[in-house]
Amino acid sequence: MITGAHHAEWNLKSCWILSATLARAPASGFAASSAVLALRQLEAALFMIGYDLPRDGSNAQAKLTTPPMPGDAWTECYTAARGNKFHYQIDDGAIRLHEGRRYPIEVINKMLNILWEVSDSTTFPLANSATKIRAGESAFGIGKAYYEATDKKGKPPDASALAALLQDIGALRFTPGRRDAWSINTEVFPREGMIDVTALITREIELLEHL
Repeated sequence: MITGAHHAEWNLKSCWILSATLARAPASGFAASSAVLALRQLEAALFMIGYDLPRDGSNAQAKLTTPPMPGDAWTECYTAARGNKFHYQIDDGAIRLHEGRRYPIEVINKMLNILWEVSDSTTFPLANSATKIRAGESAFGIGKAYYEATDKKGKPPDASALAALLQDIGALRFTPGRRDAWSINTEVFPREGMIDVTALITREIELLEHL
């Protein structure tokens, strides 16, 4: 009887909710004159809608969580450590991800110059733990440089996708199997002067325009 009582309780509560809904919509089709009460009509409609719902909820969940696939203007990329797929797009002022994140060119330049200044031409880790970086316990790496480049407003884990796309366009190098797996691409950026990715960005835009 516990199951029956539970069902009766929630059936009563659902009736209250539906009744309140109908009261707020006096002009709805359910309020039209009929031999069947408006509440019973609404209940019957919801009952029929239930037939279209998947039994295990898997399809419904997929429809809710699957984002629209990017078109040709987006470049497919994968994070180095976990192989998480994402898509990015380059414009004159920033690199943005399909899911909404945006990396301004000025922040990218600042991050790369911080890495350049601290590590010189040696390698460095990703090291993008938000907890450790904010607590001052993290080793220096891309995560900390990104955090500093955003004036400590950015999320260190976001450095993972940024590092991958910077490798993709040739600004960074990645050596698998090493803890300090990342380095500045010295073939692109000579040691003299400040790092500026504008030329790489321009090249990528021109390549995309010719595809």
